[in-house]
Amino acid sequence: MKTKLHHTFYNSDPKILGVWDCSIYDENISLCEAMLQIKVPGFTETRIIPVTPNQYTPIRSIELDLSKDLINLPDGVYCITASIQPHDKVKQEYQFYRTTLLEIQWNKAFLNLDLNVCGININDSDHILTMLIEAQMHINAAKANISNYECNEKLAAQHYTKAKTIITTVEKYINCHGL
Repeated sequence: MKTKLHHTFYNSDPKILGVWDCSIYDENISLCEAMLQIKVPGFTETRIIPVTPNQYTPIRSIELDLSKDLINLPDGVYCITASIQPHDKVKQEYQFYRTTLLEIQWNKAFLNLDLNVCGININDSDHILTMLIEAQMHINAAKANISNYECNEKLAAQHYTKAKTIITTVEKYINCHGL
């Protein structure tokens, strides 16, 4: 059986990039030296992270040499190459737009909008909800523009920035009007 590399990435925790190795390995391989080469947004050097085949690997800022303390991983385009020996021949490349921090900001804005408060102007509520839906569409568009099928970093960044601007506007409105 030929090795087929496949990895799934989890981005729900702002401090962790979760990687699940779902690969099918040739049973004749005794030592495969599985590793990930990760290019983190905003950094020029590629980080090499050893992984255990068919296991979950949590990758934090410390493993990526971003800091000595545990910090949030940045949003942006992640380029990852998974490989085993021989690394130049058995590899799989991935790219995605991480939006974890922005989605947390979106969730907080949504949760701060109390739709059941007496006296709320329903037009304000509808407008804010429409803005949050639009922001979510821009988040999804940023992700879609950086996938294994598309790679338009400029357009992805524009959608991310638009979503961030909308969410920040909603937060300011909610704070100012006490919604």
